[in-house]
Order: sequence, then structure tokens, then C-alpha cells
Amino acid sequence: MTHTIENMILISCLGCMLLFAALIDLKSRKIPNLITLPSILTALIYHSAVNGMDGFIFGLAGMFVGIALMILPYLLGGAGAGDAKLLGAIGAVIGVHNVLQAFIYIAFTGLGSLILLLIFKRKQYGIYFMRHIIMIKAVLYTGKIFHVPALPEETQASKISYGAIIALGTIVYIVFQATGNNLITI
Repeated sequence: MTHTIENMILISCLGCMLLFAALIDLKSRKIPNLITLPSILTALIYHSAVNGMDGFIFGLAGMFVGIALMILPYLLGGAGAGDAKLLGAIGAVIGVHNVLQAFIYIAFTGLGSLILLLIFKRKQYGIYFMRHIIMIKAVLYTGKIFHVPALPEETQASKISYGAIIALGTIVYIVFQATGNNLITI
């Protein structure tokens, strides 16, 4: 990402969208289309206006890769469609290469959140995480997706707000990019 005024404005808008998405997700466990779809559309219009068809393809490819990165978590029931659309919106703004890098930061942010939850709320979140680990192992061993239904002792409170994790990981990535201290490059 270059540091032009236009890109800085676009990244600032992305940061605002991420903040709203995280707050709404933390409160309601949903990321509304009213946030993600206008963000995707705005990014596509912006990139098209600045770089023509190449810009449109840049944004569209970033959107598809962002959504694709969330397909497995969505199919396993660990993430919602709003989470996938949120990462798609991020991809539409920053493009394929940057969304791939941001996804690594998001993964580390998620891992850190997981560790903190297991340390401080082990009983509440332990069953939830074990169910998802079983589903991931099933995919790795068999190549097929098996859904393990939630146990009665799992509560709505044990659901993770992936939108907040996606937002935080992306913001960390953007800050590292802006300061030139990118820890991970692909």
C-alpha cells in the first residue's frame, strides 16, 4: 500500500468501518450487511475511479480472497457469514496481497484471544473450543467436513466475536504497515 493522501483516507474509512463492525459484533454477535456491503461497494468504486479496470479487479480479487479465507471457519460453524463479508470488505479495500498478510495478523490475534479466554474462562469456553478442534481434526484426517452439534451446556455466552478479532488483527496489520515495522511478509 502506498501512502498517498487518497489511500490514507481510504484506510481511515476502513478503520472506522472496522471499529463499528467490532462494536456491533461484540454487542449483538452479528455484523450487518449495512456495514459490509457499502464498504465493498465504496472500495470497488474508489479503486475503479483511481485505476480503471485494473483497480476494479484489484478490489474484486481482494474481496473474493477475503471471503475465501473465511469459508472453512464458516462451514465449521465457528464464524458467521458476516465475518466472511467483513474480511471480504477488508480485501476489497487493501487487495489480495495485503488481505493475505492481514489474515496472518488476524490469526495471531485470534490465537492470543483464545489463549486469554482459556486462561480466564476455561470452564465456559473449553467445551466450545474442544468441539471446534474435533471438527478441524475431522477435516484434516478425512478431508470431509463434519459438523459436531453444540452440547446443551454450551451457552450463547461462549460464542466468540470473530468480527472484533478480525477488526483488531487488521488494525494491528495496518499500524505495522504504516510504521514500516511489518513483522510478517509473504
